[in-house]
Amino acid sequence: MLLKRRAINELPLLFVNWQKTMSEMPSGKQSEKTMSELDASIKAEMEELRPENIAAEEKRRHDDYVNTHPELGQQVRVDISSGKIRIGMTAEQVQASWGKPPNGVNATVTVYGKSEQWIYYGDYLYFEDGILTSYQKFQQ
Repeated sequence: MLLKRRAINELPLLFVNWQKTMSEMPSGKQSEKTMSELDASIKAEMEELRPENIAAEEKRRHDDYVNTHPELGQQVRVDISSGKIRIGMTAEQVQASWGKPPNGVNATVTVYGKSEQWIYYGDYLYFEDGILTSYQKFQQ
């Protein structure tokens, strides 16, 4: 079973962060210079989130990993190159395919080993000792 990550529009979050930053400034301190610096910072972050820039960065990540790991089987190479994951992949392979989990990792360590839950925008991936064993897909 394969799962491909959904595209997420993060621009509203940038706007909320900008509003929060501006509201936390003491009155009278919101100079034009500060506003223009903040605007430039927000514009740079928004540029990074343009779909074509995200796609180019993901392709670089996929290609870099596949090209530096010649020992990978053909199916794993194809999955990573297309941004898909598969039960049985290592945590490193999943990260090469989807990137770092943006919403965190929950880890549990017991006498039987280590298990982790990686959270990607509502999708949950479950690892046992570094191997993807299951996932829970968000559905609206």
